[in-house]
Amino acid sequence: MDFRSIKVSNNLSSTSIVSVSLSIEAPFSKASISIQEDGSISYLAKDYSQRDSSSETKNSSQITSAQFDEISEYIEGIAFWFMENKGYDPQGTTYPVDGSTYTITASSFPRDLKDRVLADIATHTVTCYSFACESKFVELKNKIIELWGKDVLEIRV
Repeated sequence: MDFRSIKVSNNLSSTSIVSVSLSIEAPFSKASISIQEDGSISYLAKDYSQRDSSSETKNSSQITSAQFDEISEYIEGIAFWFMENKGYDPQGTTYPVDGSTYTITASSFPRDLKDRVLADIATHTVTCYSFACESKFVELKNKIIELWGKDVLEIRV
């Protein structure tokens, strides 16, 4: 899929995305991928599948500025800033309890700032449960994993 073909809304083009992260919480694991605007990617995973112990994996990678621009444009193009949470609700749902919870966070600054100040950062976080995630959220999740380029730990029941 060519993520650059998505048109960016005029009201969102005044921001500049500086980071995006994905967290995956499965019944027996947690993993996170963080991508910064300089292209650095960090990965952290914890495996809780062993009864008396857990293991942790850390790794890093790098993407190009063009790849970061591509995911930034995609985030703006799917109106990520307006997505809402769709978490697991044990009351009245038929979702299996062995799914994963996905959280994506994007942070941005206004484009016209000459000197960025931490107070000017805007952050939006969306969380969804495996079976309740909307399609654009899933596509963004998959794009983040694709940019990471390696396996991501997700241990279910």
